[in-house]
Amino acid sequence: MQPLLIVSLMFLSAILVQSCKQYDMLTFDVPAGEANKSLKQFALQAGLDILINESDLSGIKTNSVEGEMTTDAALKIMLEGTGLDYHQEKGSQAIAVYYINENKSK
Repeated sequence: MQPLLIVSLMFLSAILVQSCKQYDMLTFDVPAGEANKSLKQFALQAGLDILINESDLSGIKTNSVEGEMTTDAALKIMLEGTGLDYHQEKGSQAIAVYYINENKSK
């Protein structure tokens, strides 16, 4: 095979592996608590980077997440009723969590 073809195939394989990661089943054990801390703990367990504005998260408490599930399912549970939402670009290793309304759960 030509070197360019080999490099191209390796690159495409890496993209496919990354894009599938958000659908992998992982085991989470993140207690309910201050969003600043619990989201960082979530990111460690998920193997992802988390992008947050800590001042937006002040006083917000997230829900606990326990068990085997996808990162998407875990974040939906964690953020339900908190006024926070998230976004992850397809294939990205980073998740942005942001404040969407004024109903902070305390």
